[in-house]
Amino acid sequence: MKYFNFSFLFFLILISCNKDNQFHPDYKITEGYYMGTFTYQNKKYFSEIVFDKNKYEEFPSGGFIYQKAETCLSIGRDTIIDDILSFKLDSIKYNFPGWECNPNMFLPGEYKINLLNEEDSLVFSRGLKANLIVYNLKRLKL
Repeated sequence: MKYFNFSFLFFLILISCNKDNQFHPDYKITEGYYMGTFTYQNKKYFSEIVFDKNKYEEFPSGGFIYQKAETCLSIGRDTIIDDILSFKLDSIKYNFPGWECNPNMFLPGEYKINLLNEEDSLVFSRGLKANLIVYNLKRLKL
């Protein structure tokens, strides 16, 4: 009987430790225009991304000094699983021969969501130390 009680207790502990039981917020990006900056190597760059039905499109700054090369701007699909925001490339927005894109500034990839709230702030990041990139965006209310 002791063996049965111990086995039953062990089974209950084991199923309560299931990783799927951990809390993950239900992140969802409100569709619209998001504008702000991303920080790379302690320098802030302009960023504008439009989210529309699990699709995204980046836009150029229109004259800001610090911005991505236009050959870094992309169009694609976005997904969220747990706290990971993924951008999948469909196409590069502009292709100008001779203009190179710093691969660290290319948006497609996986990012950790640091903040997504009802005030329509969106903060996400990837990388470590010198290659850390942090996007800090706010949804525009048009």
